[in-house]
Amino acid sequence: MKSPVFKMLLFSVLLLQWACRGDDPTTAVQGLFDKYQNSIAQGQFEEASYLLDAKTAQYYEKVIDLALNSPKSELETLNFKSKLIALALRQEHTKKELKEMDGRQVFSFATKNHIHPLDSIEFYSIGKIVMDSDFKKAVARMRRKSEISDTYLKFNKEGDDWKINFASNINESNDKNTSVVLTGISGENKRALAIIKKFSDKRIKRSIWTPASRW
Repeated sequence: MKSPVFKMLLFSVLLLQWACRGDDPTTAVQGLFDKYQNSIAQGQFEEASYLLDAKTAQYYEKVIDLALNSPKSELETLNFKSKLIALALRQEHTKKELKEMDGRQVFSFATKNHIHPLDSIEFYSIGKIVMDSDFKKAVARMRRKSEISDTYLKFNKEGDDWKINFASNINESNDKNTSVVLTGISGENKRALAIIKKFSDKRIKRSIWTPASRW
């Protein structure tokens, strides 16, 4: 078994070789984040969705199922971010539209309406990238407005391409935004609807707590 010291030396040598050839994987990760940031800034949300890894896309696929099938008793007890996006989908889309959506379209919808983790992406930049020993995963500590933050962004390599993994950011955002302990389920439900009202040009649907599959 190779010792940790040997692995670290090997890692350093490989990084040096890649840097000399212009193949430094940290450069690829930085380039991916820059491309994502530029896509969001230009409103190209669909293009940005193809920079996400499979796990992130699967999360948004599950939210479609929540919007279609979860009754109020189940939906209102879920984590805040999932509940918020599912309700927003019901508010803005018909049953037919929801059935035809995929996870990347849900990501585009959530990002456009600022209900996505790492909102205000223009304020963020990568502070430091740490690569795993297999060069298939990376974690970046993020800066916000030039200050080191407590936010980390993960990256996974799928085939030959690096992709962004927002799964951990979604979980972190859920923890920060879930206020059941302080306000109870009723208070958190009101908070979710208040956020939706800010971007919807329609009155909140009476059927918003009814599974869309039953509309």
